[in-house]
Order: sequence, then structure tokens, then C-alpha cells
Amino acid sequence: VRNILSKLHLANRTQAALYALREGLADLNYEE
Repeated sequence: VRNILSKLHLANRTQAALYALREGLADLNYEE
């Protein structure tokens, strides 16, 4: 995980989650 964060210039997993949301790689809608 550390290498991925480093390549994206992110400090932690929280920033990675926010990055994913901004880039459309994830969303907050939970549907089964």
C-alpha cells in the first residue's frame, strides 16, 4: 500500500479513498 500511496503522492489511506471518489474509481452508494 505504501508504494501505491507514494506513486499517487498521497500520505495515507484516507487520502487514497478521497482520491478514488474524486476520480470516479469508487462511490458511496451501497447497493446489494
